Amino acid sequence: RLEGLDGGGSVKSAAPRRIVAVAARMLLPDTTSHVSTEFLQPCTRAVEYSLAHLMHEQAVFFAEQLAAECPGSNDVTRLLALAHLRNGDPARACAILREQLNLDAELRYLLAYCCLQLDKPEEVESALLHCPANGASDSNVGAQPLREVLAHLTGGAPAFFLLGQAKEKLHMRDHAIACYSK
Repeated sequence: RLEGLDGGGSVKSAAPRRIVAVAARMLLPDTTSHVSTEFLQPCTRAVEYSLAHLMHEQAVFFAEQLAAECPGSNDVTRLLALAHLRNGDPARACAILREQLNLDAELRYLLAYCCLQLDKPEEVESALLHCPANGASDSNVGAQPLREVLAHLTGGAPAFFLLGQAKEKLHMRDHAIACYSK
């Protein structure tokens, strides 16, 4: 069993387990109805524990188990991509993110980061603004200024910094400066 991963080492009471089980059902409500929270919650904790303690290969293993049980979940995709990225495999993380149909803002930022790590700066802006699975942009992207669109991605500043780094690599200095100043 994977109890005690929180570092406490003590036996937990039933009440916190019930709270965690309810939280796990809320975390992944539609894709995990068939998955036992007795598997989901400890496996999720194992991934997070492994990442926090720099055991990246172990994190990949547990994240792959989660992905097999909960395909299509943005939360599981985030854990799996992050585990591969921290394990030194941005190409695999990028492929996992591109397979996901509906990327939320955090996953788009993670995809853009992977593109930059793979030395594909020309794909960073597209990853931030578009859905990579079908190439379609968000419905609001065309109607809103870039500043408003990127403000929804990780609070805005990290997305602009990432875009600025991509523009620098593309030798678009003025665009990079504009990104950094926002």
